Formats: sequence, structure tokens, C-alpha cells
Amino acid sequence: DLIQNHGVRNENTILPANKPLLLTGFWENTKQNGFFKLEMNKKNGLQLLSVQSSLIYANPKQTIKGLTVHRAKADNADVWIVKKQTMADAPNFVLTSDFKSFKQLTDIQPQKKYRWATSELLSWKMPDGRACQGILYRPEDFDTTRKYPVIINYYEKHSARLHQFLRPSLIDADLNIPWFVSRGYLVFVPDIHYTVGKVAKSVVNSILPGVDELIKRRFVDSLAIGIQGHSFGGYETNILITEANLFAAAVEGAGASDLISQYGSLLPSDRSNGTGVQGQEKGGQYRVDGLLWENQRTYIENSPIFKADKVTTPLLIFHNKGDEAVPWGQAVELFIALRRLEKPVWMLQYDQGGHGVNTAKDQMDYTTRMTQFFDHYLKRAPAPKWMTHGIPASMKSIETGYALDPAGNCGMDCKVCKKWNVQFIRTPDRFLNSESDWRLDKDLE
Repeated sequence: DLIQNHGVRNENTILPANKPLLLTGFWENTKQNGFFKLEMNKKNGLQLLSVQSSLIYANPKQTIKGLTVHRAKADNADVWIVKKQTMADAPNFVLTSDFKSFKQLTDIQPQKKYRWATSELLSWKMPDGRACQGILYRPEDFDTTRKYPVIINYYEKHSARLHQFLRPSLIDADLNIPWFVSRGYLVFVPDIHYTVGKVAKSVVNSILPGVDELIKRRFVDSLAIGIQGHSFGGYETNILITEANLFAAAVEGAGASDLISQYGSLLPSDRSNGTGVQGQEKGGQYRVDGLLWENQRTYIENSPIFKADKVTTPLLIFHNKGDEAVPWGQAVELFIALRRLEKPVWMLQYDQGGHGVNTAKDQMDYTTRMTQFFDHYLKRAPAPKWMTHGIPASMKSIETGYALDPAGNCGMDCKVCKKWNVQFIRTPDRFLNSESDWRLDKDLE
């Protein structure tokens, strides 16, 4: 990537051979940023100026969501201001004249007031020998002698975000990593490498070896691993729960479950121009090769709905009727299938939502329910009443069901609920005034 014209890359600029050029570089294996000087009229004229274990600009091969790149040059001097960040240090501006040394200009660190996160790069091998990487986010007060619950989040490839400072927010789609890490979770974000026509197998072959690598570490509670994905990541969640039984809980948002029925669907906004979502499937993100009538087997093999009977993982589905990207019927199909199979499943639908959660009120609700859901299965907290009793449609927006229910049961076979039922019978007064005091006694852990 070429640094020129005040930080703007111009494809049509003719570069003078006698003028040194400043270049940026990205190290694929370490996710570091670096700067080079290139003198084109000299043999071996490429000189490394510095390597930064931080994020200054985006890797062009991996678009980094939410990253604003700032770099500016003085009009009449070779002096530059660039924005620099890591997961542990908020974005701040630094000054440089040679890209070898950098002077701090600002030091704004709002995260210092809170329990924050650090990031670490993990590497593993896929079954075919290909290298794969992912990011592990840990609390800043991380203790290797403790056992931590883990939530796995994914969408294509995100390892280039290793040094990106992630901001806390209410959840409108994917889980918010700082929120869960601050609550004592580890969050693992693996890359996924795809093969056309074999998306389901690609997801399994990329993520499961990464989980195996992760649980080699003693600080990981292998019985408390959850998964969460949104949109295409929601589809990948549906794949994982039908292909593996090692997850304690799963949340999927706006994900596909049946590529065949989706193939003939229309979207509310008609953004597919009357072609349904066929463009997304054939030659698109779903990476299906060929038309439905030419390649039925591939559509079936990559549709989780056909393996719904294999699901053992409790699932929370979020999908809105107004979704403009993935038909709402995809969630309904999977929800009804799992209910008929008597699997533990819940479904959320927000009237003002689209492909995500649009209003602050609904985002607060989704954040609360996702947190309670994972706290129940991964931290062994009591289930809330919306899980044990449900909320009738007539009480929507009136009754939240947030109250914890140690006397209730989210499912006949829930071991967490059964232990809390015993605890509630022994000491019912404990739960009358303190719903937040849900930690298990040592004899129940």
C-alpha cells in the first residue's frame, strides 16, 4: 500500500523514479504493521523502517469493520500524524518524520476505568495441513490458575483485527467482545478457510481444530464453551450445532438453515431484484457451485435443517420478520424443527428490527437475554423466567421474564437447573432478595 497524497492512495498517479516512496506492509503471520522506504533507482532499494505490534491501517485482504484509518502529512514538511491502537490501548495520535521513531501526541485511555481485555494470536493446522489462525481475547486480570468459560465468535476471517481496539456497546448483531470479556469470559475468534461447494465441511475443519488447540490450555473450561454468530456467522452456528456436540450453548442471529427454501425466497426490501437469494448462494457467499437443479446434493449437504435431529446444543435464535438480507422463514423452519424434536430452543423477534437490532431498547433487551443465556449454560447461573416459562405473545413488551428462576427448569435434562432446584429447596430464602447472587456452592460446582 502506497503512502502518498496526504494518505490517499491514487491508482492513476505516475511515480517519479528518482523520489523515495514510503510504503506500508502487513505481516500475515503476526498481524504487525510496518513501514518501508523504496528507492526505485537503486538496486536493493527497499529499506525496512519499522515494525509495529499495533494497528495503524487496515490489511487490504481483510476488511476490518469499524476501523477508521487516519494518517496525514504536513503541507510543507516531511512530518506525519498517524493513529495507532492495540486492543489494550485506545486509538491515539503519534507524530513521526522518519517512520522509525514516533512521538505520542495524545493519550486518551477511557478503558482504564474498567476491566479491559488483551488479545493473543493462536495458530493451528486444519486436517488438510493448511495453517489457520484466530484471536483469543482475555481479561486484563487474567489468572492462569482459574478455569474460564469461552464463547467462540466467527465470520469469514477476522485475525487481522488482532491489534484493533474494540469498543463496548449494546449488542445489535454479533456479541460485543469487551462486554463479555469484562464479565470473565474468554472470547475466541477463529478464521475460516472455505472450499467451494463444501462450506459446512470448511466451517467444521477450520473451527474444531482451533477449539482442540484452545482446550489444551488448562485455563479453559472445556465443558463451558459456547458459540455465537450473526448473518453468515448465524448460518455457520447452525452448521456447527448439527455437526458437533461439544458446545454447551449456541446463539445464532439472522442465519440461514435451509439453502433450498432460501433459494426460492424473496426479501422484504426486494434488494435481490426479484431473484430471491439465489445470487448469494450460486457464486456468492454461500459458495454453492451450480443451480439447485444441477447440484441438489450440495444444497442438502450444506443445509443444517436436514441434520436438526443431531442437535444436542441448547440454541437461542434471533431473527426479525423485517430482515432484508436473510428470510425470516429460515429461523422459523429451524425453530419448529427443533421444537418438534423436543430440543432446547428459544427464539427472539423484534418488531422494529431488520437484519440486526435497531432500537436502543431492543439492543438492551438482546444484550440482557444473550448474557443470561450464556451465563446459565457457561457460568452455571440460574435460568431466567423467559427460559423456564416463556413469554406469551400477549405479554410481549410488557413482561420481560428477566427474573432468575432457581426453582424452575429450562429443560427436562438441564443439569444446571437440576442443581439449582436442589439448592433452592435447601435454602429458598437465599433467593428472595438477591437475584444477582447466583454463584453455585462448592459442592454444586
